[in-house]
Amino acid sequence: MKSRIRQIDLDSLAKERMLDAEMLYQSNRYDGAIYLCGYVLEYTLKSQICKHNGWIEFTPLSNSTSFRIHSLDELLKLSGKENDILLRVNKDWLFVKNNWAPANRYVVNDRSLPEVAADCLAFIEGTKAVVKEICS
Repeated sequence: MKSRIRQIDLDSLAKERMLDAEMLYQSNRYDGAIYLCGYVLEYTLKSQICKHNGWIEFTPLSNSTSFRIHSLDELLKLSGKENDILLRVNKDWLFVKNNWAPANRYVVNDRSLPEVAADCLAFIEGTKAVVKEICS
């Protein structure tokens, strides 16, 4: 069965997950907030891929992996925004993409709470900076 997702719905999902991440941060649920930040970027990049290709919606094809991957690097390349991101918000991009992976959902954090809180805030701020640049 093929599922369809509209580009505008990807934008909505990204905004909702960013709000979720912020609420988790405020509730001291740092690992969950960090995890969601990666998906905010993934949804935003997939939306940008649609815009870049003039697609209103995307229907995953059996031979297409572009929407089944979680690699932020690969999605950035497909988005048409790679140069802008690397030029304008490279530090934020590198921090988030180098420290996020879908497998993070299985991480049990044994670092100190202030250290995790600081990383979480950096993830949220970095994610917002990159999303702003992607959407500009």
